[in-house]
Amino acid sequence: VRTDGSDSNSGLVNNAGGAFLTIGKAVNVVNTTLDLRGYTATIQLGDGTYTVSSAIFLNPCDGAAVIQGNTGDRTAVVIKNASNDLFIVNGDGWQIQYVTLDMESGKNAVTLFVGKTIVGNINFIGYTGAKCFYMYGATTDIYITGSITISGNFSKFIEVGNCASCYMDAAMTVSGPCTFTTFIESRNCATIIAVASSLTTSSTMTGTRYSVATNGVLTAPSASTTYFPGNSAGTTETGGQYGGGY
Repeated sequence: VRTDGSDSNSGLVNNAGGAFLTIGKAVNVVNTTLDLRGYTATIQLGDGTYTVSSAIFLNPCDGAAVIQGNTGDRTAVVIKNASNDLFIVNGDGWQIQYVTLDMESGKNAVTLFVGKTIVGNINFIGYTGAKCFYMYGATTDIYITGSITISGNFSKFIEVGNCASCYMDAAMTVSGPCTFTTFIESRNCATIIAVASSLTTSSTMTGTRYSVATNGVLTAPSASTTYFPGNSAGTTETGGQYGGGY
């Protein structure tokens, strides 16, 4: 996929006459045309900015599919939304890596309703009300890995609800100043496990550190209640459990 490509091209050659123009076209080809039979398809994004005018649905594939930017400089590929979420995951097999996700106010970068997904080596740029990850339902699983950088203003970095599960093993940097409502939230029997992730904050962080409610679970590398960024204490209520120290 290239910013000078065309969706009438084959998508198989890395030049203007061969590459697709939009990420959505490439995803649609993987979902509806390719018979992966357990193999992996890579959607390679050329450098530049891609504005997504409608959410990209990642439906189940019979192998694995990777959406990948510049592995040497993840700021070189920027995916922006117009008035919609960026990616909506509806099935297993997808991985997103080495890109910058630039979110409009009130929208989500990655929304999961069904399936297992890997997301790693991502820069998030947010505006008021945006969420980096939103997961809902017992059939959703996400693994956050590599290096994650967060800047701007957010509603939440992660919100996990209704028995969804999130496993995070990432080196995270929160730069700013950065303002959010709640940095990380687990509720309604959902689980977030933040294993051995490093966390670096470089500027003023404004917001609630965490929220765990209605039998949700949040496990951090440290049992310290000040581990996650923010200037307001985290909260636990209605059976919510916060712990760490493993």
